[in-house]
Amino acid sequence: MKHLVRSLLLITFMLVTTPRLRAQEPAYDPARRYPVEELVSDLRYFQHQFDSLHPATDRYTHRLVLDRTFDRLARSIREPMTSEAFLSRLSLINPKIADGHTQLLPDTATLSYNRQTGRFFPFTVTSVGGRLYVLQNGSTDTIIHAGDELLTINGDPAARVLKQLINRQIRDGYNETYPRWIVNKYFSAYYSYCYGQPTTFNLRFTNAKGKPDSCLVNALSRDSIHQLHIDRYQATVTRQGIVVAESPQPSTAILAITTFDSAALQAIHQRDVNTMIDSIFTLLQQAGKQQLILDLRNNQGGDFEPGRHLLRYLIDRPVSYLPGSAEHRNLQPTPNRFTGQLFVLINGGSFSNTAIVCSYLQQINRAVFIGEETGGNPVEISGNATGIVLPHTQLQAYISTTNYRITDQRQQGQGLSPTYPVAATIKQLINGEDAVMQAALKLAQQPTSR
Repeated sequence: MKHLVRSLLLITFMLVTTPRLRAQEPAYDPARRYPVEELVSDLRYFQHQFDSLHPATDRYTHRLVLDRTFDRLARSIREPMTSEAFLSRLSLINPKIADGHTQLLPDTATLSYNRQTGRFFPFTVTSVGGRLYVLQNGSTDTIIHAGDELLTINGDPAARVLKQLINRQIRDGYNETYPRWIVNKYFSAYYSYCYGQPTTFNLRFTNAKGKPDSCLVNALSRDSIHQLHIDRYQATVTRQGIVVAESPQPSTAILAITTFDSAALQAIHQRDVNTMIDSIFTLLQQAGKQQLILDLRNNQGGDFEPGRHLLRYLIDRPVSYLPGSAEHRNLQPTPNRFTGQLFVLINGGSFSNTAIVCSYLQQINRAVFIGEETGGNPVEISGNATGIVLPHTQLQAYISTTNYRITDQRQQGQGLSPTYPVAATIKQLINGEDAVMQAALKLAQQPTSR
């Protein structure tokens, strides 16, 4: 399979930009409620397609338990629902399916409406230790500031809201860092799927001085929120792709790779990806770099080949890559491979092909991992998702069709654990301090053995 995470790249694209649309009905009504029998029919259709297409339906959940969960969801539909409310209900199956490449998405008409007309929660937030904090205020009210802790949203405790959203997210196995990463990144979108689109938000919060306070803010369109961020924070687009950054330590190089999607990288850099990787490691060799900090945080994967080509420059012995699959390769170290110390930065957004790359580096004890558990599973994953549309609600679904065994290790259902766990505090996040990078730079200064 060429694209391991095409479906997830699709959802992130649709949540933040104008989606690619099929023809939209002129009389689209976001409040339309579908009859119970149509909703149950769509649920059973998805269940049947999942059973027919997925190569490992009972990897983490016994088949009988999964069937009973579908049955409970069907029985819980007792009144008509909007398509978004149905999506929220059906998404409760995600922790049982436990496959980060199998997912449910809104119908394209809803996505179009939300992009053009929808009104959303106007704050960028993050969860730290199960508590919800404001990072940026995109509302017209300036009473709330970065670092304020949200206590309730329209009467619902913030901790409960977080739990509701996280419980509906895709994941590999029992992993929790990937669901949290998704919610942190797309909180307003998933809040709307679960709680609808209220016109106002009644917020209780604790300010920086620890004083409880409250306010009522208006829901805003995406464009309005985006413009307020630009005006208030001078928001700029961060360069993505493959980035070689300056290091304060002359012997250390920093290489960030935000995606392994070949088409995206080609569009960003106007160069062949493998050729670009070749040139980067040639320069590292010429510069005599002794340490390399490889930043794979927030890299959700993409194509297999860029990951394989990168591995050839990092491994110090042959590696059997995805044995038993169509993607199997016997990877050999390149003659001018990087031989110095390797530090890899990871987090919950390190998913899919990124977890594969990390897994092989871990197997041969080649790298020190810093940050938090990867969202992707380092032992076994499914992918090569095929798309379907549920007949009545038109919800979109992507279901994995191929299984990939990465290693022979026992499946624990968790991501790859860091050698040095590092979690940023809310103060560090607000101040723009990169705690994980700081830890890596500190480790790179110390003579360590692999």
